[in-house]
Order: sequence, then C-alpha cells, then structure tokens
Amino acid sequence: MMRLSAMLFFVCTLNAVNPKENERLPEIGKTFPLLWKKEIGKVSFRSNVIFNGNDLIIGSNGSYYMDYGYYDRKSGVYVINRKNGKIEKCFSGDCMGDMDVNGLLLYNQKLYFGNDNEEFFCTTPEGKTIWKKPTSGDIEHEPVLIEGKNKNYIVYASESGEVRAVEPETGKTVWVYYTPDFNGWKPEDNRTIFKVKSFFRNTASFFTKPELRDLNNDGVLDLLYLTYDNKLYAINGNNGQLFWCFTNNENLGFQNTVTGSGAASTPILFYSTYKGPNKYCSYQITLNAKGKCIKKDSTFQTETGLSLNNFCTKNNELILANNESLLVYEENILKATIDRKFEGVNKFSNVFSNSQPISRNFGDALLSNTTFPYKGSKNCIMVLNQHDYVNFEYGFIEIISLDTKQVIERFELPASSEMAPIVKDVNQDGFLDLLINCSDGFLYCYNLKIKNNF
Repeated sequence: MMRLSAMLFFVCTLNAVNPKENERLPEIGKTFPLLWKKEIGKVSFRSNVIFNGNDLIIGSNGSYYMDYGYYDRKSGVYVINRKNGKIEKCFSGDCMGDMDVNGLLLYNQKLYFGNDNEEFFCTTPEGKTIWKKPTSGDIEHEPVLIEGKNKNYIVYASESGEVRAVEPETGKTVWVYYTPDFNGWKPEDNRTIFKVKSFFRNTASFFTKPELRDLNNDGVLDLLYLTYDNKLYAINGNNGQLFWCFTNNENLGFQNTVTGSGAASTPILFYSTYKGPNKYCSYQITLNAKGKCIKKDSTFQTETGLSLNNFCTKNNELILANNESLLVYEENILKATIDRKFEGVNKFSNVFSNSQPISRNFGDALLSNTTFPYKGSKNCIMVLNQHDYVNFEYGFIEIISLDTKQVIERFELPASSEMAPIVKDVNQDGFLDLLINCSDGFLYCYNLKIKNNF
C-alpha cells in the first residue's frame, strides 16, 4: 500500500506540474490563500515596490500602457496598507496628461519618480509635491541614488536621451548628459512646441534602470545604461561625462544583463540576437575599461531572448532565464541549465495543419526578488511567464528548485502579468507572501504559507 500511495502521489504531482495539452493549470488561489486584492491599474516590468512602515508604494500605468486621452484616472502613485490592501493615497502630480508611473525611489522619507508626462517629482510619501522639474521625455524607470564625493544626488534618464543628476533637496541640476542623437527638449527651448511634438513620437533611448559599477575606481558608482537602440552607455557618476558607448550593430535588446564582481568591475554583457523565426542566439561579451569587446562567447541557442531581469543569489550565482531553461552562472561561467520547457498544443494550429506541440512558456520571463524554501527544497526561485501560449489570456508562475534543478509546481494567475514577482512578508504576519499585479488591473497578495525566517 505504501508503494501504491507513493506512486499515486508521484503521478498526481506530475500531472499538476505538466497538465495534458490544453488543460488549464491549477489556479494559484486554490493553493495559496488570497489575502487581499486591490484595483490599481497595470504595472510594468520596470515597476518596483517600496515598503515603508505599514504601507507599500507602487507606481501604475493605469488602464493602458499608452494613454491617448487627456487623463487616465487609474495611473499614478499608490500608497497601500500592506496588511489589508486598503488604498491610503493615490496621486499623480497633475490633473491632466499621461501620468503613467513606473519606478520609484524613497530617500530620506522623500519620494522621487518620473512619469509619461515629461515630468520628474519629489514628493512626500503622502503625495505632497516638494518640487517638480520638466524633462525632455518620458521617464520609464526607477531613479537611482549616487553617493558622490561631496554630496548625494538623484539620477534619472528620459527616453529622448537625457541623463540628469539633481540635488535631492531642491532639484537643482548637478550635471546632465545628452546622447549625440538627442533631439528632445532642453531648458532654453519652447516647452509648448515640444509637448505637441512629443505626443506624436516615441523615442528609443533610456528605458530601464542603470546598473551601478565603479568603473574608474574613484569611489563613486558610475552608470551603465542599456538602451532601446542597442547601445551600452558608461557614464561617470561623479560628473556626467561619457566614459564610452558600446555597440556591435546587433539587436542587444533592453533585457540585457550587465554583471561583474565587486563595485569596481569589468562589465560582462549578456544579450540575445534574433536569427530568424523562433531562433535566437545568446552571447556573453566581456568589455575592457574603455568599452572595447575583448571576449565574445556564444552560449546557447533558444526560441526566445533572455529574461527581462536577473537575480543574484547569496552565493553570487547569477540567475537568468529563457523560455526553455533557467540558467545558473558562477563567476560568469554557465554552471547549470535547469529545464523548464513546458509543452502544450496550439488551439489554432489545426486550422492550417495537424495539431503541433508548442512551448507554453513565455519568452520575456521575470524572476522573483529572492529565493525561498518550498516543499523540502531550501533554495527555490519563482519565474513569471507573462502569458501561457496555450491559454494566452492567463499568465503563470513556476516554482523551481535550485537544489534539485527541477520545476516543482506551476500555478495559473488570474490574468496575464508584466510584474516581476515579489516574495516578502507583505502583511507582516510572519509568513512569506506573493505580491503580483495582473493585466486585469488588480494587485494581488497571496499567502505562500512559508515561515519567514529571513
């Protein structure tokens, strides 16, 4: 009987991880109790969450990632009671315009953020504006704090090609850098004409948060920006001067990873290049102090590019993903490949031919912010698939053991999602929770039923 019970448990577990063909995955709420959910609009992969006492603070793109009307009332900054999900405050700075907010920075109990209305704000956590500055384009990512030689300052960048460092207290400019092809607004230009032009164009420079490395060993962190137009900019964090700009005329993409050991480091660039239908080749490039490629390795081929974020473990293992695998690097050497390919049958393939198996995994994966214990494995990570290619309206998460190198379970989310999973004791009850936003506009908090021993 014990052998039969063990076999039945194994079969049930296998079916939960890999349901047949087009079967829906187990709903996440049936395993992990829903603590609360709150409608806040849509969150992007560039959004972060700030935990500030009993509140959490998050930016929202509102009902649409691109606003074509005068105002989207769901966009802006939300202050939410982390215990019960009650919205304490929602603010956007202005009464008209595209108020989509992605990344936020909390420093000295002041909140710093930009929006899609070409503005950058300093506010109190309650939403009272301390100062604001016009910008040359949309601000799409989290600002960063630079500890300078004589003072600290906040750095942000716009899509149009401007990087600006400002004093936290006043917003006064410390330094500014413009890309060579910059054609956005500058303080001496007519703001009204610029606003009309900006409505009809999308720019392609700074979109994601920079990596911070001390490239010249002067004790001040420098900025490494990967851009939409396939460039890697290295900018001096102390004075805003350009160290170098790397490009190799390939499609680097904005999901690249820059890594290196220690504060002062040689940049290592991971990227994937499109080679044809369902075929990408991933590369690892080592740059020298002048931004020249000194080594290029082809690491693997896959159906999609790399994950939109990465995770570094306490053991300095770098975790990346593609749609087939979880990739574990140690000292920039690929040490392990964990198979996560999950096949199903395309609902529409039989319209043109016989039904063919396809991967249900979504290419632009997003990794959780931490590892955690789960079902006997001490070291697990969560991977978000923004969509299930068989049931596209839904996203799903995978819980993967870094110890056994296996997918433990998969769970369907209430809708598709573009937010990196946050694993944390959100409601402060001693257990880890999952915080995630879905395309239905709700922010969900689930109890993972794991003791918070961190």
